[in-house]
Amino acid sequence: MLDSDTGKQLRQDLSNALAAGKDMILIDAQAISFMDSNGFSALVACLKKVREAGQRLALCSLCPQLKLVLEITGTDQIFEVYADRASFDQSCL
Repeated sequence: MLDSDTGKQLRQDLSNALAAGKDMILIDAQAISFMDSNGFSALVACLKKVREAGQRLALCSLCPQLKLVLEITGTDQIFEVYADRASFDQSCL
């Protein structure tokens, strides 16, 4: 689940990754079966923060509900989305 509580943790993890100098950050959403509006806001805030740092953020393994939310909001056009981790890894070669 991605909600206000887990969204806070996501933001913290992202800040840590940026501080560690990561230039590409992958959020593997395999375990996320539900996202509320707070979770969506956290995801968009993470994308903004990563882009401001000049880095990249990608998502993979989205469940149908998350895919639908991204499609309805049009954010599927601004997030890098991969079917699964293997697809992401292949794109990095």
